[in-house]
Amino acid sequence: MKTKIEKLNNLSEGEFIEWLKSYFEFGEIVNNDFPAKGASSWYPYGYSLIENVLKLASNLLIQNAGFQEIVLPSFVHGEDFMKECRYIKDFSERVYWSPLYKEDDLHVVTPTIEAQLGSLYAKWLQDDKNLPYKYFTIRGVGRYETGRTIPLWKERNVWPFFEGFSVHNSETDLTLTIHQQVKFMEEFFKILGVPVLIVERPKITPRLQEYSERRIEAITITQDKRVVILANIYDLGEIFSKVYDISYSIGDTKYYALTSAIGLSGRVLATLLTINGDNDGFVIPPSLAPVLVAIVPIYDKNVLNEWVKKIEKHFFKNGISSEVFLATSSLGERRKKIKAMGIPFIIEIGPNEIKSLIVQIKQRAFPPIIHSKITQLPSVIKAQSESLEKVIKSRAVEQFKALNRVAKSKINFLRFVKNEFLTKASFCDEPTCYEGISKLTGKEIIGRTYNESPSGKSKCIICERKAVQNLYFGVKWKGEK
Repeated sequence: MKTKIEKLNNLSEGEFIEWLKSYFEFGEIVNNDFPAKGASSWYPYGYSLIENVLKLASNLLIQNAGFQEIVLPSFVHGEDFMKECRYIKDFSERVYWSPLYKEDDLHVVTPTIEAQLGSLYAKWLQDDKNLPYKYFTIRGVGRYETGRTIPLWKERNVWPFFEGFSVHNSETDLTLTIHQQVKFMEEFFKILGVPVLIVERPKITPRLQEYSERRIEAITITQDKRVVILANIYDLGEIFSKVYDISYSIGDTKYYALTSAIGLSGRVLATLLTINGDNDGFVIPPSLAPVLVAIVPIYDKNVLNEWVKKIEKHFFKNGISSEVFLATSSLGERRKKIKAMGIPFIIEIGPNEIKSLIVQIKQRAFPPIIHSKITQLPSVIKAQSESLEKVIKSRAVEQFKALNRVAKSKINFLRFVKNEFLTKASFCDEPTCYEGISKLTGKEIIGRTYNESPSGKSKCIICERKAVQNLYFGVKWKGEK
């Protein structure tokens, strides 16, 4: 493994994935020991961390977009699922079917929310026409992914899967909800400390002619210059309503409702850990950390362990989470474990600290070392948490900016995409320009800037006609769609 954080930029995608997987295990986030491909098990520490992330997402979607949380079954009736496959997009070979069934009782492990809530909304609208419906759920889904699977990134058992589905009786209300969902994504990732761009997926090739009217995405780029899709918003229009008969009547006139969907997964946590990772493991922002302070007696001795317990209780009374790492292994091994877990602060207790009643507080990955009286530890940790949070997020933003480029000419564009930067450029609406340059460079069109058009004087970097759209080009993680 490399010796400096900057050297992570030079890892290949395969090396980067191996780095991530090794620290998922050693850092006690998830393990890959479950005897089934693409199914991860969560350690208590990792579970607490993802719970903090999900709680943030839930609160923001409720507050900012008026959604409510519900609980749905882990399976869906086969006929409801096949409606989606027959009329919208067939992925019946990528799901888990019940092997024991009668012809009229076939079930599927749920792959998405639309088939489940589509049939429910259709029934509810017969009795209750008070729209909109805005519901979300957090659960596991089953998807038969082939080839290489990566914990939290590409799995067959996708947990957590956070998705919502809304129904509206007017274009105005649908548009407002999509706008609220975009604001949710912007605020959510800002609080997490993951810099993102909001882009709209252009329907410019047959592969992108998917089952939505519009697809809006939150994307970022990791240290190995790979673009990651972190969250999606789908404007589904009447597409699902017509399949599931999500409709209502006013007088003798039948109307199909308008729908939208939003989704994100554990990939959000994987990306957060990746962006803030270094050679020693993860770096977790204090606001999300399940354990804020690691307390370490330098060796196993009763007097040290007694003081450690006193400090732990002192933290608990002041609302600070801490964990004691007793001397069941060498001091060096414990330091490695704490760094890998990304715990923001570490305090080591030895004879000198007991004698002076002053300890050193070491911050994960960032200087300086702070000295504090034991009695003042809670107030010092709280103050330093705010400072460390700013440093971590600021570094993530700087790293993100360093991996982005804006091309003003074809020459600059070719140089930037050759070096695999996430590159923005202005184009006309002629497919030969943007599709041609994509084929020439071998780089994908990541998306069109959301709610942003080129300035009036901007020209297409290829043909120099008037530019009408700003497009991003880059390299996605393998398996990204």
